[in-house]
Amino acid sequence: MSVMIEVYYRLPRDSSKEGHLTQQVVALGGRLEHAEEIELDGVCSNVCLTYEFNEWKHTEVAAEYLRQNGGHVEGPQEYGT
Repeated sequence: MSVMIEVYYRLPRDSSKEGHLTQQVVALGGRLEHAEEIELDGVCSNVCLTYEFNEWKHTEVAAEYLRQNGGHVEGPQEYGT
């Protein structure tokens, strides 16, 4: 079973920030699956980084770590649900 979290931040895109977040997630057992700009009410305003994990526990640890460091994290949830 694959498990995922989504990490959101406000535009503009920031490759340095995305690289730092991805390094943190990789160290906790995850991998970047997808990055996209999100449109709300017809306006692109956020970036969503989707990280995939093989184990639920690793996903929970990563989500909590990112939240404690100021990240807006949705999940964990089963990938594809």
